[in-house]
Amino acid sequence: MNNKIKVKICGLTNIDDAEMAVAAGADFVGLVFAESSERKIDFNEAKRIVNTIGNTSSKVGVFQNQDIDYVNSIAIELNLDFIQLHGVESAVYISNCIRPTIKVFQYTTSYYPFSNHIHGIDRDDLLSYREAKFYLLDLEKRSNASSEVIDQVDCLTRISKHIQPIRDQIPPLFLAGRLTSDNATTACSIIKPYAVDVASGVECSPGKKSMHMTNSFCELFKSTSVSWRGF
Repeated sequence: MNNKIKVKICGLTNIDDAEMAVAAGADFVGLVFAESSERKIDFNEAKRIVNTIGNTSSKVGVFQNQDIDYVNSIAIELNLDFIQLHGVESAVYISNCIRPTIKVFQYTTSYYPFSNHIHGIDRDDLLSYREAKFYLLDLEKRSNASSEVIDQVDCLTRISKHIQPIRDQIPPLFLAGRLTSDNATTACSIIKPYAVDVASGVECSPGKKSMHMTNSFCELFKSTSVSWRGF
């Protein structure tokens, strides 16, 4: 089955960038509520954004280890379509989310040669969160300097081979982490994701999107198809 790869523009902090992302063709827009993020959005600005874009793009709220009641209240107040979880939230936590979830799994370019644990991706962990609607593979910002560090293409190739035996048992994948118009198609040809997620790769500064880079990134995937199950 071939599907056009979906695009998520994440870390939107203002209404101008949100309207620009939607006009560029973003299928998902991400609003970050995680306390530690430099792209954390003000609630009132988030409300302006969701009221303006309506149903033109799916609205994703990004959270990290936050109280479930708070997360659900934001999801209701802003009429979010998805809740994205970047922390160590449990499978039970996911089952209590009021919206479909996107569960993040971080990978690293540091290489740990364990049979069930490749670049931070553990197959048992993947199988334990299958109640999520989607998974998102996201590159960690820091790598362990004491381990072997390899380039991203090699890293993603090993991860793809690592998860291939369970690919038909897990939700569709989003791919994120240092993606730009220059490297995203190569990364997608390896992982075969359902969607790509970009933030810094289309920014002129943290939280401020570039119209040129956003348009170029979205345009790249308007005609790109992939068998996202990897079969």
